[in-house]
Amino acid sequence: MHYLIIVSGDRPLIAVRLTDAPITLGSGAQSDVVVPSVDLSPVHASVRPDGNRYVVTDQESATGVCVGGSRVLEHVLGDGDLCELGSQTRLLYLERFDEAALAALAPASAAAGGPGRGAPRPRRPVSLPESVEELQTLIQVGARIASSLDLDDVLNTLLDRALQLMGGDRGFVMLVENGTLVPMICRNMERDQLGETGTFSHTFAHAVVEQGNTITATNIMDLPQYRSRSVIAHDIGAIMCAPLKLGESVFGCLYVDVKKATPSFSGSRAPFFTALANQAAIAIHNARLTRRLNENQAALAKTRDLLGFEHAAFLLWTPDAGALQVRAATGPPLADPVCPWLGPVNASAMVASSTKQPVVVDGSSGDPRLRALLSERYGIVQLTCVPLLSGNGCLGVLALVDTRPGRVALASDLDLLASLAGLAAVSIERFRVLQERQAQEKLNRELEDARQVQELLLPSQLEGLDRFDISSKYAQANRVGGDYYDFIPVGDRLLGVVLGDVSGHDIAAAMLMAMGRNVIRLLYGKGDPVLTTDPEVHPGAVLARANDLLAAEIPSDRFVTMVAAVLDQSSMTLRWANAGGPYPMLLKAGSSAVRSLTSGGLPLGLVPGQEYPEETTRLATGDLVVVYTDGLEEARAPSGELFGHERIEALLVEHRYQDSAQLVETIYSRALEFTGQHRLQDDFTLVIIRAR
Repeated sequence: MHYLIIVSGDRPLIAVRLTDAPITLGSGAQSDVVVPSVDLSPVHASVRPDGNRYVVTDQESATGVCVGGSRVLEHVLGDGDLCELGSQTRLLYLERFDEAALAALAPASAAAGGPGRGAPRPRRPVSLPESVEELQTLIQVGARIASSLDLDDVLNTLLDRALQLMGGDRGFVMLVENGTLVPMICRNMERDQLGETGTFSHTFAHAVVEQGNTITATNIMDLPQYRSRSVIAHDIGAIMCAPLKLGESVFGCLYVDVKKATPSFSGSRAPFFTALANQAAIAIHNARLTRRLNENQAALAKTRDLLGFEHAAFLLWTPDAGALQVRAATGPPLADPVCPWLGPVNASAMVASSTKQPVVVDGSSGDPRLRALLSERYGIVQLTCVPLLSGNGCLGVLALVDTRPGRVALASDLDLLASLAGLAAVSIERFRVLQERQAQEKLNRELEDARQVQELLLPSQLEGLDRFDISSKYAQANRVGGDYYDFIPVGDRLLGVVLGDVSGHDIAAAMLMAMGRNVIRLLYGKGDPVLTTDPEVHPGAVLARANDLLAAEIPSDRFVTMVAAVLDQSSMTLRWANAGGPYPMLLKAGSSAVRSLTSGGLPLGLVPGQEYPEETTRLATGDLVVVYTDGLEEARAPSGELFGHERIEALLVEHRYQDSAQLVETIYSRALEFTGQHRLQDDFTLVIIRAR
């Protein structure tokens, strides 16, 4: 993983995980990463992948990109490089997170993350939730409020969940309308709408909107600047308020107060409350845009009336359907069902769309057959279709219809219609681009939330292992993946070691991985009626039981490969069983011959009733055991050649005297060099065990 750490002035640190897609940075909304700074250009710089490296490029900015005090047009980034954008913004490039480098760059901007294995986990920005439960809640709430485009429904859902999750007595969602902060919805925990009791601390709410930051006061009476008549009258003890914003633009706030602060309403919940407001902001913005789009109906009516037509409609091109579809229509009803002329009009609209020229059908022009059809069946005297042009393409057609005799098409009408259609096309194009960008941002947020949840499911730092030195490496091909590994203490002397790989590396695979993890942890703890009578943990029995459970639950096109093992610190033994995973490797101390532990069976979830043979190996000081998923063997060079089992064996022998952490990094870096990429093509997990 490669990261870009961005610090601008006294603002919170931004951590960007770099992928194989280029990104732009600047102060404008058109940049992929918006850095609000007065001396940055709208698109100031870009960072793009170049093989297994990254390159920063100045995008003809006003204040430049500097490295080591010298302005550069382009610079190949190395681990730990520090770049300056303008006078206030610094970029730190890291090939993996370096706690010391982050502390030196912005010690107050990040909080330490949880412990992990292998490469250090990234520091988690203060604004992120601190638990799996909070992340899952955010994903659920975000999905719920984003599933509706009705503004009232979004606001009600948001306030319900905010009051429930924060334990608030009253809640408000306020939006800025014409420069004024207006409560759009206010209620108490019992869902009663607040009337006269709906007053709130205006000073508090306006401070949040003006500053753009969440403010929490757990004892409001100790803060004279917020102690207003409304606060005293309603005996308000604590307030939490977060801005609703897109980028740096604040358009409202989420406000909750209580008479007496509780643990769920403490300042430590402010990051979670902020994240909830951030999730809601996108949904509210989308709902407001949808409401405005519906208001286009009124604009369409004005266009119709301005030109003296009876009926008007917007027909927009829908790529998924491969056709023009009516998005708005207006006018008095005809004799047939509502807007019956839209069917026959579609032929003329398609001609206008393909030729990008207006089409007029009336008593003296147009296709005679269509003219007769429109006149005889629908009584239409004139039909005019004007294309909505954007750039070199056509977004759709503005169609106008009249049934009154004597209607004559005038050249001035067409000129005016062309101008109106041009303005409409610009508005529609902007709306579509915004919708697409928001949909992508929503998907990115969901993937990032899922990735964070998945990362939190990885095992924490091992303690009390006197007899074994264990290190691991975990990398995903995409933001989420299907690989999983776990270390499960069983009593004082046993340690379960598990590596799994769900077919695929998408969100579904990540969900199945989480389910499989819970099943395996349950079985290792023997919280299962089939296994509880056995005083020992037998990996073969664990896999057999897991196979039966998963076969009944997971889709037929999915399966799980898994290696399950138990290390015994007393007897210095390794017991293992294998369900379709790559064979683990064993290198005995003093030997140069790598042995594959070849016992195994079918992957989990395919066929119930399987048995998995179990074997035991005694380990001596210096012995090495390597367990990995197939993403390592199947790493592919540009020529198509696979990294393969033999290369792993050779590296194991060559670097046998490295400690487990060094050996993990050596194997991983050699695989990356082999592929010529900055990541492997498939999810990858590697665990190395050395007997002390």
